[in-house]
Amino acid sequence: MDSFEGLDPGIADTLNSLNPSDEPEYEVSEAGLKDGLAVAEARQKWQAQSLRKLKGMKRALETESEKTTSDEELAEMIFIATAFDGEDDFILPEARELAKDCLVRVTTILRSCGAKHLSNAIRIVLNVRMKPLFLSSSHPGVNLSTGRKLHISNGSHPSTTDFYDDQTWKAEGQGCWNTLRWCIGNLEQSDFETLWPLLIPPLMTMLDDHDLYFRIAAIKILQILLHRVDGSLLKRTGIESLFAASLSISVTYYNDAEAPKLLLEAIKCSQQLIELTTPPGSRERFERICDMATKAVIGGAWLYAGDNLLIMEASVQALIPVVSTMGIGTCRFLKALIPQLSENLIPKPSLPHSHRLLQLSADCLIIVIEVCKPRIYPWKGAILEGLLRAWVYSQTDGIRDPDNTSFQQRLLSLRSTLQTACPGLVDNEFRKALACDKCMFEELLLPSTVGVEGKAGSVEPTASFVKDLDT
Repeated sequence: MDSFEGLDPGIADTLNSLNPSDEPEYEVSEAGLKDGLAVAEARQKWQAQSLRKLKGMKRALETESEKTTSDEELAEMIFIATAFDGEDDFILPEARELAKDCLVRVTTILRSCGAKHLSNAIRIVLNVRMKPLFLSSSHPGVNLSTGRKLHISNGSHPSTTDFYDDQTWKAEGQGCWNTLRWCIGNLEQSDFETLWPLLIPPLMTMLDDHDLYFRIAAIKILQILLHRVDGSLLKRTGIESLFAASLSISVTYYNDAEAPKLLLEAIKCSQQLIELTTPPGSRERFERICDMATKAVIGGAWLYAGDNLLIMEASVQALIPVVSTMGIGTCRFLKALIPQLSENLIPKPSLPHSHRLLQLSADCLIIVIEVCKPRIYPWKGAILEGLLRAWVYSQTDGIRDPDNTSFQQRLLSLRSTLQTACPGLVDNEFRKALACDKCMFEELLLPSTVGVEGKAGSVEPTASFVKDLDT
């Protein structure tokens, strides 16, 4: 690591002894890289060394906390400690806790010195430590001086060769994504526009990386950013369109092990971005949400990866808040939603079993029925068929599953929601199902017999209906 000239000698010694980028995985020989054991042993040794040196940093902070410590010294500590403030597999739990403790102490010292000292230390981290890591792989669509979208004239496009080939931030900046996340989470609201040129270039580089692990990390950072900035800043700098374009690409990965997690986080973040940059209740917001649902889920994941169980789970989970946001506008998608969600209620013999998908699909169907109540009647038969088949499964093959009870409770909620939306089911379709197999369906369709109260406004079976079934 670089020497820290001009810093307090005691702190400088500690800082010089610890560098998160000294990950041994990047220092093992080519032959060693082929030997998984060699890499594992090198990493364990590095982790143990890191742990000892983080303890040294903590001791240094405890002894130096009452002395005059410069923003530069504390900025170096922030850079080092934040690399270990994450969920990456190179971070030991004890190292993570030590890093968090050090960061609390550093921020306490900085805030006690005055309002602007923490912001100044973060600026130093971003400018002195983070910026050089990303210079060789700067995003081709971002102006590095302003943090604005780079406008390309005459239809030309900047080269992306260096962007992907020379990634210093991965080789020499182990954990720098955790550093960026911490900086964005701890900046004062008033400092975002000033430090925009230091925040956006590294974030965009990670958002458009070819490795899905870093895309996910970047999207989580973006979610924090979107919680903390005003939508007008995104629109004024043109960065909104870059974020949207990157997220739209992230929902098209289906074959990577990280793809389900990426799909879920990208859809959540896309909705967050749309809601931040469009007026509430506006046609623009509605159309953009609908477009996102079409491309990411209905015409994306369901069309191209419908047999991928984890992708299906992620898409349905992400769809629930989207449906809530679209409200009655969800009616335009009923032709796609009802068949797929109803089909999801029954496990497919050709696919691994997933109670999670069954439960998520039931939850999503409940929301769809609630928000589309005026238009749900024509779909009652398709929903009821899926509900009855799912109930049969829960009473037979699924009865041994430890999650079966919770699944049955969701099916009861789905029955109640559907019955409230379509009261005529009670004396028609319910009657026919019970006539076919009362023992199988009475707990589902006659909940009063097992002490389950109907929702307010629901219609329970009439006395004559029950009497008819008993005769």
